[in-house]
Amino acid sequence: MKTKNKKRIRLRYLIIHWKGKPILTLLMVLYLHNACTQTIPTNFFGINYWMPNQFINSGAGYPGGFTECGNLQTQVLNAGVSLTRIGGGGPVGGVWKGYDGEATAIGTAAATNDYIAAIAAVKAVNSSAKFLIQIPIASGNFTFTEANAVTLVNNIKGVYSSDVFYYSIGNEWDKYIKPGTTPARGYYSSEIATIIKSFSKEMKHADPSILIVAPSLSYYGALDGNLTPQEIMPNLIGNGGADDITMIISGTGYVNIDNIKYYIDVVDFHTYAGGSNGDMSGISGNYSTYRSNSIAYPSGGFSTDLSTSSPGLQYQLNQANTVNHTRSGANALAYAITEINIDWKNPPLSNPVFPDENQNTPEGLGSRSFFAGQYLADMFSAILKNGTLSTNANVVFVNPWSINESSGDGSSFDLSITKGTMSSCSSPAPQALSTYWHYQIMANNFSGTYFPNIYGSTGTNYKAFACSTATEIRVLIMNQDEQSPRGADNSTETLKIDFNGGTPSSATMLFSFNTGNTAIGTSGVYSCSIQKETTMLLAFNKSTGAITKNVVYSLQDALRLNDVGPMTYAGDGPESVTTQSPYSTYNSTNVWKDINITPSTGNSITATTNNVFQFTNSFQISGSASATFSSGTTGNTLSIIATGETTCH
Repeated sequence: MKTKNKKRIRLRYLIIHWKGKPILTLLMVLYLHNACTQTIPTNFFGINYWMPNQFINSGAGYPGGFTECGNLQTQVLNAGVSLTRIGGGGPVGGVWKGYDGEATAIGTAAATNDYIAAIAAVKAVNSSAKFLIQIPIASGNFTFTEANAVTLVNNIKGVYSSDVFYYSIGNEWDKYIKPGTTPARGYYSSEIATIIKSFSKEMKHADPSILIVAPSLSYYGALDGNLTPQEIMPNLIGNGGADDITMIISGTGYVNIDNIKYYIDVVDFHTYAGGSNGDMSGISGNYSTYRSNSIAYPSGGFSTDLSTSSPGLQYQLNQANTVNHTRSGANALAYAITEINIDWKNPPLSNPVFPDENQNTPEGLGSRSFFAGQYLADMFSAILKNGTLSTNANVVFVNPWSINESSGDGSSFDLSITKGTMSSCSSPAPQALSTYWHYQIMANNFSGTYFPNIYGSTGTNYKAFACSTATEIRVLIMNQDEQSPRGADNSTETLKIDFNGGTPSSATMLFSFNTGNTAIGTSGVYSCSIQKETTMLLAFNKSTGAITKNVVYSLQDALRLNDVGPMTYAGDGPESVTTQSPYSTYNSTNVWKDINITPSTGNSITATTNNVFQFTNSFQISGSASATFSSGTTGNTLSIIATGETTCH
């Protein structure tokens, strides 16, 4: 609750540079190489709804792992999700079905339609939510035909007539086994193209407003089922010819789509690249290699997948948009990443003893790790950076996998961004993990225009990227240097950011953004520090340069028994602060204290260049001799110290 001259926030400790005299100097920096910008898409931040095999015919009370429950959907909304991908479960009957499952109830209402039931659960909390619906091709013993797809499209439209839906046709085609083949084989590219086009024309005839997403490959370079396997993406997207699924629809006799609509509107694939091609189960003895490879991947191997050089994605999209066809404006082919996480198979989890980097722990590398959250944020940035080249096709959304699956138990295939499950829909939502908190920091703060770092990196472990809104410039900074000892290392590293595109110097971490702003810091150059294994978001008023928000989340937060997420400082001036005790040991509980900070007249907390604050539960004043603080009902004064978790002001 905000009152005049008082702001309510949750913080942890406090370090200060008092009146420009630093008690502790802090800094951090990061690098990306592109001076151009991209408008961040409205629905960029998506999520995967872990849909069960069935809602309607399952017989289970909560077949969706409680993803249909209001408390969990509220948690998703609070993360900043704007688009939800709804797909089915699998494998079915021991046979890999590409996560199609048995969601075959396609009636006219939520009581008779698996998909409408899932949409209704999301819309009950977020009425403006957008959706990507996965059409199941292989649903157990049930063959989902074009006619079934048309029925589903019509019935969803019948309930949500004003919404525009994305639809994908099948999922991870490279993993399907074509029925009736001996020996068993995957689908040829030509067979995939034939099915996608056959479904698309019927679905678009039923509702010309829908947008088709394909081919949903399990990874970018996925191969087809030919005896001499071929890469599916070039065959379907960039090569042209009979297998081209990017051409305009024609010759169907449907006047509402012939020579008007295209077979697909968005190209998509999935990425799980940590460990050994997404498999972290062999982490023992490979931790350091897996970690360094994952730090490098967003700007390395992943950027190669997205590149403008053949066989990169932007090359294929450019071929489809400008060489093979003339697709521009609203008809231009775009792309999406419809599944993303650090891995598809976690390290083991069995009674870990801290520190255990070889298990699916906060200090490890699996989906429950602090590092997985930084990896996700880094991948978001790599995708946005890819759009800063004006000739590149646009990204429309990115969907991490997933809200909650496998009861959030941390097992090999639990890739949830939340931990634990619910006993009923009235239970509290599952505990958020680092992937959730990093997602939330980005989704709730990154809008407007994206700016990549343009300064040459002084360390691959240092990352930063920024955005500019109508009133603010926001920058996310990540220090991926490893703490030693883990969870107890409060040392920091200096950073310097030039917001006017210049060349910063004299800091460990150096970043530069072409925002053209000179109000921040000193002539657009801002200095601070950041702890190792820490993520920090800073927001600045574009006109005054004052910090309006600071969000800090570190390994220590993820190591707590109940990870309550980042601390946030709301801006300048007197603060009503809820603090928690300094992190002490693995799985330590959170101890909270309320402290009212009301500086005496003439000694208010002022956000001047290089000011750094941090809160503690010790109560002894230091800094300016004339400064006095009232600690409210505690009867103590607030300490200003040079240790612990830091935040910049």
